[in-house]
Amino acid sequence: MNFFFSLLGIEILCVYKFGSLTMSFDNENLATPGIKWLGLHCSDWKKYRISKSSLIRISSADRKKAYHLLQRNYLQAEWKKEICLILYMGYKAEIQSLDDCENVNLLNYLISKISRSRF
Repeated sequence: MNFFFSLLGIEILCVYKFGSLTMSFDNENLATPGIKWLGLHCSDWKKYRISKSSLIRISSADRKKAYHLLQRNYLQAEWKKEICLILYMGYKAEIQSLDDCENVNLLNYLISKISRSRF
């Protein structure tokens, strides 16, 4: 479960889904290929009207991580699109951003994501 539309969150999700780069010799036993991206996506910024004040400007280290992630050939096209959107927007957010949104709470957000299979 990833609660970010941030690059570190995407990288953590990749480790769970595909296994660790440093432990690649044992990824068959370590990876969880069925894991889903349950957290924020870039599209949620507009959908839930996340205020710009809740967003965090990406750093040069974030940009470097993004380019590194985009080079991974096993990464799903959908995830690469999210990474490109983060680079384009120049911002990232954490799940706590929903706290500032009207008529949204974490439980309802998660129920909505799961019921619509929007991973």
